[in-house]
Amino acid sequence: MRTSDSIAKLAKAMVAVGLEPAWGSIGKDKTAKVPTKAGGQYSYDYADLSTCYEQIVPLFAKHGIAIFQPTRTQGTDVIVTTILAHEGEFISEEFTVPAGDRGAQALGS
Repeated sequence: MRTSDSIAKLAKAMVAVGLEPAWGSIGKDKTAKVPTKAGGQYSYDYADLSTCYEQIVPLFAKHGIAIFQPTRTQGTDVIVTTILAHEGEFISEEFTVPAGDRGAQALGS
């Protein structure tokens, strides 16, 4: 993780975001149905990434926090950089998503 020399103002703004009543109340608008090895199935509700993003970004913006996610490729991999910025301060981290069978879903499971 990379940061500016100070992240005091950014940290204070992030705490304010976390105290927003809407934080933590993201609606789970999708349902996944998962087959079991025994032939049955179970389901669970979840919020997909676009739903989360649509509900979180306005909260960050309200407190002056900008979110950037530029991407680049390196060979067959995609590198996503997430940057949170506020009043000249920043936090930045990179995440490499391998291509093929080692992709994002494989990393998450």
